[in-house]
Amino acid sequence: MESSIEQKKFVPIEPIPEMDRIELIDNLSFKFVNAKEQIAIQNIKDFQAENEQYFDLKEGLENFESQDTSKWKREKKSMFRFFSLPSQVLWDEFQTGIRNQSNRNTCSGFAMVAAIEARYKRDYGLDLDLSEQFFWHCYKSTGISYPKIFKYENQSSFWGGGNSQGIKHAVNFSIPLEEHCPYLSGSAMTAIKNQIPAAGGLQWKGDPALNTVTQGEVDAFEYSPLYIPHSARQNAKYGIESYQLFSPDEIRDTSNLEKLLAWGNEVIVDANLKWKTNPDTGVREYDSTASGGYHVFLVVGYDRDQQVFYIKNSWNEPGLIRVNYEFAENCFSYGSIVTSVTDPKTPNRKNRAVGKWNMNHDGWKGSLTIRRFTKEDNQITRLGHYSASDGSLKAINGNFIHDGSGIQFYITDGENSEPTAQTGQQFIINVYSWDITKAAGTTVWKNTDYGVYLSRTAFNSKHGKDFVPTKWKGTWDMNHDGWKGVLTITQMTTIPLLGWYLHSEYKTSNGTTIAFKGFVSKQDPHILRMNIKFSEANTQPFVLHFHTWSADLASGYTLWNGKRFGAVAMKR
Repeated sequence: MESSIEQKKFVPIEPIPEMDRIELIDNLSFKFVNAKEQIAIQNIKDFQAENEQYFDLKEGLENFESQDTSKWKREKKSMFRFFSLPSQVLWDEFQTGIRNQSNRNTCSGFAMVAAIEARYKRDYGLDLDLSEQFFWHCYKSTGISYPKIFKYENQSSFWGGGNSQGIKHAVNFSIPLEEHCPYLSGSAMTAIKNQIPAAGGLQWKGDPALNTVTQGEVDAFEYSPLYIPHSARQNAKYGIESYQLFSPDEIRDTSNLEKLLAWGNEVIVDANLKWKTNPDTGVREYDSTASGGYHVFLVVGYDRDQQVFYIKNSWNEPGLIRVNYEFAENCFSYGSIVTSVTDPKTPNRKNRAVGKWNMNHDGWKGSLTIRRFTKEDNQITRLGHYSASDGSLKAINGNFIHDGSGIQFYITDGENSEPTAQTGQQFIINVYSWDITKAAGTTVWKNTDYGVYLSRTAFNSKHGKDFVPTKWKGTWDMNHDGWKGVLTITQMTTIPLLGWYLHSEYKTSNGTTIAFKGFVSKQDPHILRMNIKFSEANTQPFVLHFHTWSADLASGYTLWNGKRFGAVAMKR
């Protein structure tokens, strides 16, 4: 419930840049003395220009009611199937603390995260403070515009914009706790950008002729660890499993809203703030003469007798606010709900691959940038680009495998290849479970497998050529899925017509030494196959590929519990 007028206080908010795109709204809540609140409200025209792509999917309440596949939905419907809806519903017990979006146009992100937190509190009993900053990074920067309208194919989270329908994109990634990626004010965002010279100015303009921002500038900002730390990607394990979208006609019907709330949902709503505050009740009431401004918030309850909806906002208020039914009927627009969230023990892992990688495949060096996820159907899409050492830029298309920890993709023949094209060289990589800065896997060239190693940080590998099997001999530092050890190959025994046994030992990080024999074939001597017996219950197969144009690098994969994981070895 709302606090009294005397308790109503707001934190100071710094001056807002780009005044031509932002309205300053004063006295949004109660009357209060010697205070002036400044909230970033996006202009309707700019909102429509930035977010037109999000309004391509409209699923109605009728469709929502007809879907009986969810046990939760069946239970909620049975509660009210034969009875009138209650006159009052308020889900305040499932709401987490009220947040502060500060002077950024990130209201939709806060509303969506608030809905996710509420669903976790309902379904798992978890009282979470999730990272709106990380959510906004994934939500804003992982879309695709094809063919490109601007000089970039995806937006930057340095910018604002968004709406309730964006929840359909949030189903494709996970987010960490606030402590792993704290929210940044506008000035803090600018300060970080200024520490990344390659990011440029990132000044968004709606006219493509005037918008000079490049893809390289967007990438430099989005994937810098100064902005999003690697630990945030490592710890992202909360997210949406399913959702439902609603049209303006459905959301403006207050009986529909009551029904959704009574069934046990919070409703994310887009609204035009044509309101005024009743000085006696504190209720925001519809005002057709108000200038308005685009905003998104979370509806968490209703009182039919008082004709008000309860709202969880993101302006650091001390409690819920209220809007009257007339305001909802005239100013609410699209809406959405979160119907289920993922189990934190089995999170969506797609976002773990996003970012810039240094890549070495069989000695060929380049830079791989993965910008986005696939949609819910996991169909092939443009994931990003590969920049070769000669400066050429080629699109990569692919999708996610191995429960989201792996990616299969094609380095296509051109920078602007069709996003669904499956042409060019194929790669399969796995991001390490225990070290998100590493990934490894294989590629195929002329029907032969070769190794691939990726690192978010720089690494050195000596150039080599004229590979011979004896190059396997020596001491190697191994890292498979974050587990480290030392591989020593001391001797090779010829197997007539077939290849060689490699007399080897592996020393684990705790000092245990395991002796075994590896095998390389005469046909593919750059591929080492070995089984390491870590315990009576765990004999783990490995397949490593010597990078034939390197002198000291091998990579590939291991199998554990029926799943594939990346592995790399660097020769001392």
